[in-house]
Amino acid sequence: MVVVGAGRLGGALALALAAKRWPVRVLVRSEPGEARVAALGLALATEAHVARARVCLLCVPDKAVSPVAEELKPRLARGAALVHCAGALSLEALGTPQGRVLGSFHPLVAVSDARDALAGNSVAVSTRSRWLRAELERMAKDAGLRVLRVDEKHRAAYHAGAVLSAGGVVAALSAVVEAL
Repeated sequence: MVVVGAGRLGGALALALAAKRWPVRVLVRSEPGEARVAALGLALATEAHVARARVCLLCVPDKAVSPVAEELKPRLARGAALVHCAGALSLEALGTPQGRVLGSFHPLVAVSDARDALAGNSVAVSTRSRWLRAELERMAKDAGLRVLRVDEKHRAAYHAGAVLSAGGVVAALSAVVEAL
């Protein structure tokens, strides 16, 4: 498996899966990214790892999902899975499959540091592939996440609920504090 990005979420997912002996490699574009990967004790991905990856997990900002997916497609093996971690984006953000299996894996948890534990939280999983659904659910189980299957036609409702469950509670508490 290749995790693209060594930020908070990419680091947390890579650490959680590596702890369960998943063969995780992290793909980054910069020297600071390489330094973060080394500081986390993770292994860098080479072009050979990208070419052999069965699953490529995009842990990049939402606006980067489409361009990074397009850049990676020619580098991935035919049949490899391309998965994003953006809660608001549909599978269409990954573009046309071009022989790839598409999916999304959105942990429903605020990650403030790559060393944050994910266990005990939920993850929204979406894909049209039975094989990839099983793989993503196994990945979730190993990371200690409860799976929420989200059909693409319900993605907007899921994301609205996710935003309200986090930000709505904070806003309500803020109003309470101000009122007191």
